[in-house]
Amino acid sequence: MAKTIVLLTDFGTQDAYVGIMKGVIARIDPQACVIDLSHAIEPGDIYRAAFELWQAVQYFPKDTIFVTVVDPGVGTARRAIAVKWPTFTCVGPDNGVFSYLYVFQNPVSAIELTQENFHLESTSQTFHGRDIFAPVAAHLSKGVRMKDLGKPIEDPIRFALPLLQVERGPTIRGIIMHADHFGNLTTSIGYLKQESESISFDPWLPHLPRVTFKGEPHIYIKNHYPLPIHSTYTDVEEGRPVAYINSSGLLELAVHAGSAVDTLKLTPNQRVLLH
Repeated sequence: MAKTIVLLTDFGTQDAYVGIMKGVIARIDPQACVIDLSHAIEPGDIYRAAFELWQAVQYFPKDTIFVTVVDPGVGTARRAIAVKWPTFTCVGPDNGVFSYLYVFQNPVSAIELTQENFHLESTSQTFHGRDIFAPVAAHLSKGVRMKDLGKPIEDPIRFALPLLQVERGPTIRGIIMHADHFGNLTTSIGYLKQESESISFDPWLPHLPRVTFKGEPHIYIKNHYPLPIHSTYTDVEEGRPVAYINSSGLLELAVHAGSAVDTLKLTPNQRVLLH
């Protein structure tokens, strides 16, 4: 049965890099179903790539292989790895890009990709997506076992998780993580769920308590008045900022018919308070 291979890169679509990776996969496993998750990650932004991967894995078929090539350390001593979870496998650089996945579920195994017979014959220093990650994914798709790809590792790189704190009140402190294509700002505050007369907080990052806000909490952001949580953009007038619970259950800031990035002048890592 054909496997699904999902590509996530910062290559863009102007150059031939993505198409070449697909060509390598097709030569090795022409039956594989190859899907583009995104190629518009900002160059080298492993944090955004990690988040997009975390959002995506639950929506793909069992045993999907995710190839993530956001790799500012290509050509250095950083390892090339494959990591297997019970329902999916990831292939990519060992630079922290799988950090959110490690948080939510321990992997079954992690392998450094040292067996060169599963790479292209001639390997460059600057295009491991073509020469290592794409061929390894295709071989996995054809049934090659993880243990045959290289040597086991116990210490894959993890980056520091974004700020998310619960204080008495309750008060939740978080940060702006990134902006999407529309200029909407995703924060680290979540999971949130709107209930009849309250909002529940069941944290998506570990080691924090679940709390419930009685009544209507507000969002506090630098140099702006408090914002209540609404259901969607159109709950406020055009041009006005709005806070809401996005499709991933995280607190998001937007501007109705506008851009929160341009209007609110907020940038990643700025603090956000829910109280």
